[in-house]
Amino acid sequence: MIDNFEERKNKLKIIRDKLLRFHKVLMDWDRANYEREFGVVTPGKFLELLLSDERFVWLRTISTLIVRIDETFDLDDGISNEMLDGFYTEINDLFDYDSEEYVQFKNKLNLALPNLPEARKLNDEIVELV
Repeated sequence: MIDNFEERKNKLKIIRDKLLRFHKVLMDWDRANYEREFGVVTPGKFLELLLSDERFVWLRTISTLIVRIDETFDLDDGISNEMLDGFYTEINDLFDYDSEEYVQFKNKLNLALPNLPEARKLNDEIVELV
C-alpha cells in the first residue's frame, strides 16, 4: 500500500507540473485574444484581470487547483490518501466531459484546444495520468 501511495503522490506532482504548463499555454492564448480585442495590457494589469475579471474565471479553475496542490504538499502533516483521492477526483472531473463539473472551464477549453497543439498534448498527457 505504501508503494501505491508514494506512486500516486509522485504522479500527482507530475500532473501538477503539467497543469502549470497547461495553464501557461491557455493563459497566453486568452491574453492574446483579450489584447486583440482591447489592446495591449501591462503585465500588472493582466495579473489584475486574471485575478478579478469574469472573462478569466475559467483559468482560475486551474490556478487555484495548482495552488491547493502546492499548499497540500507543504503541510507539516504531509498529504493523506484521502487528499490524494480528492485531487484525483477533481482533476478527473476537470477533464471528463461526461462530468457536469467545471462546465465553464470545459466550454472555454473547447474553444482553445483546436488552436493550441501544445495544450492538446498536455491535455492528453494529464488525462492519461489521471
